[in-house]
Amino acid sequence: MEIRHPLAVWMDGHPEISQAKLASDARCSEPHLSLILQRRRGVSMKLAQRLSVVTKGEVPIEAFLLDEQVEPAQ
Repeated sequence: MEIRHPLAVWMDGHPEISQAKLASDARCSEPHLSLILQRRRGVSMKLAQRLSVVTKGEVPIEAFLLDEQVEPAQ
C-alpha cells in the first residue's frame, strides 16, 4: 500500500490551489514539487519551511523530513 505524502493529502483538501500555484508560492519548480509529492525527492530545510508557511502550518516542517519512503529518481 502506497503511503501518500502529507502535502499531497493537504492538496486534496484544497482544490483551489494547483500544484503550479503551490510550487510558485513555495519558490520551487513544479517538477521538483511533483517528485516531493511522489516521495521521490527530499527537500531542504528552507524549502520545508516555505512549504509549511504556504500551508499555514497545516503541513509541518517535520512532514518533509526524509524517511525510508524516499526512493532515488530513475
